[in-house]
Amino acid sequence: MTAVGQVGSYRGLTKNFWLYWSAVTTSATGTAISVVVTPLLAVITLGASPAEVAVLAGVGMVPPLLLQVVTGMWADSVTSRVQVLVVADVLRCLLTACIPALWLAGWLTFPLLVLVSAARAVVGVFHGAFSPAVIVQIVPADDLVSANGKLNGTRSATDVIGQGLGGVLASAFAPALAIIADSISFLVSAVLFSRIRVPDQPRPDSVQRRRSFSVRDVAGLAATLAGRPGLWVLVALAAAGGISETVFIIFCVRTLGLSPFAIGLLLAVGAIGGVIGGFTTGWLSQRLGRWTGLFGLVATVWALVPLTVAEPGITGVLATINFEFAGALGGTVALANVFGQLQAGAEGGTIARVMALAGNALQIAALLGVAAGGLLGELLGPRGAFIVAVVVLALAFLPIAVKVAKRTL
Repeated sequence: MTAVGQVGSYRGLTKNFWLYWSAVTTSATGTAISVVVTPLLAVITLGASPAEVAVLAGVGMVPPLLLQVVTGMWADSVTSRVQVLVVADVLRCLLTACIPALWLAGWLTFPLLVLVSAARAVVGVFHGAFSPAVIVQIVPADDLVSANGKLNGTRSATDVIGQGLGGVLASAFAPALAIIADSISFLVSAVLFSRIRVPDQPRPDSVQRRRSFSVRDVAGLAATLAGRPGLWVLVALAAAGGISETVFIIFCVRTLGLSPFAIGLLLAVGAIGGVIGGFTTGWLSQRLGRWTGLFGLVATVWALVPLTVAEPGITGVLATINFEFAGALGGTVALANVFGQLQAGAEGGTIARVMALAGNALQIAALLGVAAGGLLGELLGPRGAFIVAVVVLALAFLPIAVKVAKRTL
């Protein structure tokens, strides 16, 4: 290839990446809006109980748990990946638009909201599996770390923008109408993805593509992962997060008396913690080494403690900001540190499988946490659920700390 050809190719890839980045940024902002608005819709408009909020959260976790390993293997074996992203975004646009349409028609019920959320989650599995597979097609290998850094930092920033915007829209309009913004974001994302032109590349290695995914393979990889203390840090965080996030919106609305606008604004301010975590993970890892994952665990404990004593007024406001800030900071640092080391330590040809199994472990923990959160919310109230989440993290701390002192996360 001539020098001119190389420059032309690089410029083409650069344009493709920024189209990809724009699409991901747009849809992530819309999703952040729905993260705030959907539970508000369930609690305020449909009068959902803690158990029902747990069901709503759980339906978003089950499809990835069941489908992401198989879907990931499929994504590794095909080259026409961008088309899947376009179709997935169009479907998510239509499914999301069903919620305000049903509400306007007077037909929206909690079971229908759950059904639409479950369908969106199924489509989201395919989008989530194919998105990183597209990156390796459009970004040179030497630029992958930089590209992923930009994407991770941007996703954290979209939480700030989207959650704040979600609170504003839910206050200015009905929560169901605010979800229209999410539907539009998927449509824009589909258009941007459709403009990506993937350069001609050889198909994935046929040997790796045909390699069987046997029960023995799964058992061996699972046993290896079970011995990584860092993964248990993430499991504890996922379980505690499932418990606390299930009752959090109910706590804000019914105990702290916060309006949708205030909730969105406070969560947006707190989400800055995720941005800080994304851009300081490398720095923290260099200085804390094997203790980086435990930093995330401690930060998450601190995210929950003030909620156990918060009251309407300034303590409630500060506790809400702290919940999002410390939780996003600790979770981002722990996830990036542990997943980065899992990727670096995986044998060739097993990276996708290792990450799928690790993701499944977190999905199971989060799903169990959501179920526990719904039950605890009904029996003990939101404060009691927060206390149990703190206890879960505290119990996880000591044995993990002992292992971390002996091994690298």
